[in-house]
Amino acid sequence: IQNAYAKYVEDQNLKEMNDKLAVSNGQLEFLLRQKLLS
Repeated sequence: IQNAYAKYVEDQNLKEMNDKLAVSNGQLEFLLRQKLLS
């Protein structure tokens, strides 16, 4: 049981990190486009 829970927590943490990365990538892309357009 301990193992399955640890795996679950790890997966949640990875998902959270991926979401944060996706958000910052989106923001970077947006900023770059603004710079290119201006």
